[in-house]
Amino acid sequence: MANIENLQPFTKENAKYYGQRGGKKSGKVRAERKSIKEQIQILLSMPVSNESKKNKLKEAGFTDKEMNNQALLTYTIFEKALSGDVRATSLIFKTIQEEDNEKNNKVNDMLNDMFNI
Repeated sequence: MANIENLQPFTKENAKYYGQRGGKKSGKVRAERKSIKEQIQILLSMPVSNESKKNKLKEAGFTDKEMNNQALLTYTIFEKALSGDVRATSLIFKTIQEEDNEKNNKVNDMLNDMFNI
């Protein structure tokens, strides 16, 4: 059973050791996340391989150049939203809102730069 007599004081050496361990682990996790993000971007940019899904995109008006997995994913979410899926609708609106916020931030930055001269 733990009590005050069993506790060891936390020293500078302990802090340095555990800080280094945490920093190394954090760097490893960040590198893994970056790798996963890059792989997802590659997969999204790849052309659609399923012919029936290609035909579905073609019927929706996509050109052969636009037919990649990102377009298929976007169109699938759009179809779900049209069928009444509230989560898909929410995702679409959230995505649009983020784009609008980015544009507004850019405009605000430009205005700030103009008037701070």
